[in-house]
Amino acid sequence: MNIGIFRRIFSFIWPVVIEKYTSHYNQVLEISLYQNKLHLNSAKANYSFGSLHTVMKKGLKIAKKHYNSKFNRVLLLGYGGGSVAKILVQKYNSEVQITAVEIDSKVIEIAKAWFPQKNVVFVNADAEEFLGSKCQKFDLIVCDVFIDLETPQFFSSFEFYQKIGDWLTEDGLFFQNLMMADNQVILHFNLIRKYFKNPMFVNVVDTNRLYFGKAL
Repeated sequence: MNIGIFRRIFSFIWPVVIEKYTSHYNQVLEISLYQNKLHLNSAKANYSFGSLHTVMKKGLKIAKKHYNSKFNRVLLLGYGGGSVAKILVQKYNSEVQITAVEIDSKVIEIAKAWFPQKNVVFVNADAEEFLGSKCQKFDLIVCDVFIDLETPQFFSSFEFYQKIGDWLTEDGLFFQNLMMADNQVILHFNLIRKYFKNPMFVNVVDTNRLYFGKAL
């Protein structure tokens, strides 16, 4: 994409909006340039390569160092522009096989056009419905399902965590990014520990919480 030198220079002072889109699920999908790096944002949230990139870098670092997780077959529930995929390929395993489930076809279109990434097979589907299909096995499952700042209720329910357990390999790891108030953190951790072993939660940026757990 030809962005232009002046917009690139100005982006070191202030974010520059490059393109705007709309979709059935997101009234605003915005490509912006900040410090000469492209970001994907919704109306209120960073979907990829801004603050979310920082969150996911930390999550994958914990997955590798604390859990010694394998990054061979990875399932991403919620894709955005592909922060997790880029980190996995560039930092951990250039041959990783990534299945990316994304409900918004416009987000997939944007990701392919603006943030192309190898090793990714896209599935345009509701992640809840996808998990109800024939079970596959992954050694890492990452859930980052948001519509703007909200996570649909299913993705913090016991039904969801039960299903995730079926999709993990014997030594597989699950981790999830949620935005959650302080008074909800322990309650949710107690739910996680019922369905996964070696559970952990980490506060990252503001109200972003990462929850981890291994297959039982």
